[in-house]
Amino acid sequence: MSGVSLKFLNEKEPNVVQYLPYGVTTLEMKILGDQKTLTGYIYPKNRSDGENNFYVGSVDEKYYAQNFLVLWGAGRREGLKIDKESASHRLFLQVLHHGGDVSSPTITFEHNETVLPIGTVRLEPAEKSSNLVKMNMNEEDGSCIISFTGNRVPLYYPRWFPPRPSENKRIQYGHIKVPQISIKFKADKDKVSQNVASDIDIIMDDDKIAQISGDWRYSWPHAELFTVFGDERYLVLRFWLYWIHENYSKNVLMGGKALLEETEDYETRLALWESLDIEVPDIERFDFLVDMDMRKVIWIGTDFHYQEAWFKLKRDEAVAEARIANDVETLVQVFRRLKDRFDPPKNYDPMNDIKTGLKRLLRGKDESEPKPEYVQTPEEYVVTNVDHAGKVFRGPATLKRGLTRKHIPYVKNGSISPKMVSSIVTC
Repeated sequence: MSGVSLKFLNEKEPNVVQYLPYGVTTLEMKILGDQKTLTGYIYPKNRSDGENNFYVGSVDEKYYAQNFLVLWGAGRREGLKIDKESASHRLFLQVLHHGGDVSSPTITFEHNETVLPIGTVRLEPAEKSSNLVKMNMNEEDGSCIISFTGNRVPLYYPRWFPPRPSENKRIQYGHIKVPQISIKFKADKDKVSQNVASDIDIIMDDDKIAQISGDWRYSWPHAELFTVFGDERYLVLRFWLYWIHENYSKNVLMGGKALLEETEDYETRLALWESLDIEVPDIERFDFLVDMDMRKVIWIGTDFHYQEAWFKLKRDEAVAEARIANDVETLVQVFRRLKDRFDPPKNYDPMNDIKTGLKRLLRGKDESEPKPEYVQTPEEYVVTNVDHAGKVFRGPATLKRGLTRKHIPYVKNGSISPKMVSSIVTC
């Protein structure tokens, strides 16, 4: 294969992308070349490739390698999969800067069917202030506590629609007083990895405003704060869970499937299967939109197979109940969401309509519902019980690693309608 290259759609200048210091940045890309020969996998040149059961990439410079992680999902250990359909559409990778210097490293990408690299991108920090907001993690009474310091906070950054400088859009920051938000959970640690080991509570001013339950096992978190309009009225807490380490419980190492077949005890077999079937690597997120006057979550955004959905909470819902579907529940959620998945206009970002609705509230209007950019479907398609979300979603899901442990985020006590579902971003 020859003549294959990557184009970075959110680049500031050729092969230069601005990143969010102490946050997660989207690399929005297209692969260029003969469409018939592009299928395979792309991945960072510097990657773990299963070493110590880790599946993650990093930057080229060894000095900064521990500060930046390149993440992908869907249980594809080889890297980001390129098939005949995705070869002509947008591609996405996430870059997590989780600490250390605010530097300008590079990432070189390779394709499993090429000899030479297919592209290199340089990362430049979008801001270099000494007061950039960032999460801090400490241990207290056997629990991990995440809090935030700093007062330079980025404006909301869409995961699937990152600002493109070529379209006069860029990462921007506001100067605000960061609220007393903390995130609390228990963790398991061993010599090579650490994992979430309990439900995750999100607390503001000593009151729990949200909880994440479900299939968090073997994940590790990262948290970010955004301001919606550059002030303190509406903030978004973005909470990531990422799975990069294949954690074999019950000491299942090589030959795990054979052990599974030989084990007769039901509980042991279940534990072995769970270890073998987990979706690694993977990355999921929840965006908790907080009304700071009401001191509560009013919207939650999350994803299902390259499509973003926003759930609205009622005024009387004090605690937002987010969940990662797991086990048999995962299969139920997958197959229900395969039916009639709603297909909005191309490049439709529902956050734009949420902002419109919030601006109407700030102007004193009574209507809090956003006015959609496209024709609204009939009201019977508004879903208040996520178990019937099949009316909203359409299209196949890719099941690779993790058939019964496919991570599917949703909101237990939120309502969703088709107008709050984005376009399929890989189209």
